[in-house]
Amino acid sequence: MLYSSQEGKQMNFSIHIDDNTVKELVRLVRDTGKSRNALINEAIRKLVEAQKRKEWPSEVLELFGAEKDLEPFESHRNELKSVSEDPFA
Repeated sequence: MLYSSQEGKQMNFSIHIDDNTVKELVRLVRDTGKSRNALINEAIRKLVEAQKRKEWPSEVLELFGAEKDLEPFESHRNELKSVSEDPFA
């Protein structure tokens, strides 16, 4: 896998992936026509962006009637019930 430490520079490194994930990755390569490297880079990029996000996704903000001053979506995480307490889980 390539890691970009500075603009234009990349570094190779190894990762270990479980068998089921490898099978899904192979399926995605076949279905999308993208390389494994491209799919892994895309997944990591999306994870990094999701971790940085501190506001509601644009899809939520653009909903008809959505308030512009919504609290950050992570601010209610501590109010979630555990799976054992959730009757719908």
